Parts: sequence; C-alpha cells; structure tokens
Amino acid sequence: MKNKELKDIIQWQVHLWKIPLLYWEKSIAWEKFEQPNALEIGAREGGLSLWLSQKNFNVVCSDLQNPENIANPLHKKYNVQDKIIYASIDATNIPYENHFDIIILKSVLGGIGSNHQSEKQIKTIKEIYKALKPSGYFLFAENAKGSLVHQILRKSKKWNAYWNYPTYDFMKQHISATFKNYEIKGVGFCSSLLPIDHFQKIFVPIDKVLSNIVPLSYQPILYGFAQK
Repeated sequence: MKNKELKDIIQWQVHLWKIPLLYWEKSIAWEKFEQPNALEIGAREGGLSLWLSQKNFNVVCSDLQNPENIANPLHKKYNVQDKIIYASIDATNIPYENHFDIIILKSVLGGIGSNHQSEKQIKTIKEIYKALKPSGYFLFAENAKGSLVHQILRKSKKWNAYWNYPTYDFMKQHISATFKNYEIKGVGFCSSLLPIDHFQKIFVPIDKVLSNIVPLSYQPILYGFAQK
C-alpha cells in the first residue's frame, strides 16, 4: 500500500494508527466473505470505508451527520464510490439487525461518551453486536485513557475537557460480556507522546517492543476485534 493511500485511509498519525490496520489485515480471514456488507461509524472523511470498499465490501459510510459531502470526493478519487452509500447514523441506535459482516470505527467511542456518558459507549457496543451478522466482526481502534503521563499531557488539548477515554478494563468488560470471541491489543506508549509524525515514526518500532511489556491499562491506543 502506497504512503499516500495509507494517509487517505488513516488520515492522521499514520505511522502509529497503521498498526491496527495491519493487525486487521492479518487477523481476519478476508477471503471467506462473499458479497459482504460493512458499516463505518464516525467516518469523518471515510478513510476506513475506502479501505473496506477496496476489499470488495459494500459499505455504509456513516456519521452522526451524513458525511457524503466530506467523504465522497475521497471515494471518487479511488473510483470506489459505487461500493459506498452514506448515512446519518447514531451509534447508540443503529437501524440494522443481523446485517453487517464488519462494523468498524477509529477514535469514536470517546466522543460518543463525551462528558462522562459511559452508558452511551456501552449502548454502542450492544448496538454494534445487534447489527452484525452471526460470526460478524467488530473492528475497533480507540484513543484510550492510558497512563498518568498520557493523561497529564492531554490536558492541554481542547477536546480533553469532554472526551471520555475508555480504559482497558472498560473495553474488556463490555466486549467480553457481549461477544463470543475477542482480542484487545495496545500500542503508542512512547510515540503517542510526540506531536510530530516524523518523530513518531522513529519511536513506533520501540512501541512494538513495549507492547509486549507495558500493561494494556497503560497503553494510549487500544485496538482489536470482537466476533459475534
């Protein structure tokens, strides 16, 4: 995958957030899907919808407000617009049941649960389960609470006042209570502390080593899959 394409898919902090993408590439048996359907929640520019459409998925690219005006130019750029439709969807009330093979999100749960509304995050996980087909996959990559150092450094960010960063214990508790099979991994302990992509690129290899040492409760990015 070319760097420009990867940036269009991931959109920000590419060297760090490509790690969940590469994990999903290896962890899911993509060849087993036949005429598959997918839903991207909180799509913004629709990068993950682009990625799934390139895997021959029919994708619903959604956000709280219909993202078509923002996302469609990107999809036209890669000539996948015929594989994608756009919708306004509240993740706490997904209007589908047993419909999707894949539901995917990236850095969305913290916004859904903003201002300490963790119950909305729990409801979202349950709604995703409902909307998936039997054996379907929930793919997630989330900004997590992380260590005390991460929490302190985030205080200068304007969204920190309302963003509700899920913890590892929260993700494990509510995913394991709903899904039959799941895996949660973490990354970014060092590189997420750096504001510039170039420096993050240098530290990502160190993070890959630390991901086997640092407890998941200290990791600032949690990612993985859950299977219905």
